[in-house]
Amino acid sequence: QRLLRMAAHKISDRQVVLLMLDTSLQKVSGRATHALEVPKSRLRTTLEKRQSTRVFGTAPILQKALIRILWAAYGITDTRVRAGSGSVPRRTVPSAGALYPIVIHLILWKQVGCIRAGVYRVTYGRPYTVELRKIGISSDKLRSCFIDRTNIRHATGVVVISGSIGRAAAKYANRSVLTTLLEAGHVAQNIHIAASEARVATLEVGG
Repeated sequence: QRLLRMAAHKISDRQVVLLMLDTSLQKVSGRATHALEVPKSRLRTTLEKRQSTRVFGTAPILQKALIRILWAAYGITDTRVRAGSGSVPRRTVPSAGALYPIVIHLILWKQVGCIRAGVYRVTYGRPYTVELRKIGISSDKLRSCFIDRTNIRHATGVVVISGSIGRAAAKYANRSVLTTLLEAGHVAQNIHIAASEARVATLEVGG
């Protein structure tokens, strides 16, 4: 009940700014046992460039960039995980028990290459391949699903991350809520990193 009351309580904009400036959570008293420099690398450069963008430009996204982002999200690699007498393909993110409960959809408001505007279920039938299946939902109607539509006003589209907690619950019971949400976080981070590498602006929206 306390958690629900906290979730329903909305703090003021000034309080949000003060909370942003408060770094006490990440500070620990005393001298660090080790303070080590991070060497320069391609990964460091990519992560440095990652940032949330709330104003999107009009330049089109290249189709190959979109496909790379979608594959990074939950794509299949050419290695496999043993499952009894069989095996399942590995994906680009870790998954508790290799159950892979995440489902990816793509909403496009603007055409990208040969991919027309619409709503697509994203699947991965074989390694390094992205499959898009158009489903019968108007992409324009889905704008009303977002709390703050100003953030997506000029966006090309949205990658929607959802999941089956029930699938994970078959093995992990109540822990499936944690494992599924954690896996969704891995997917989201991969999307941001791939987009950053492709110089595509992104913003994570939680509703």
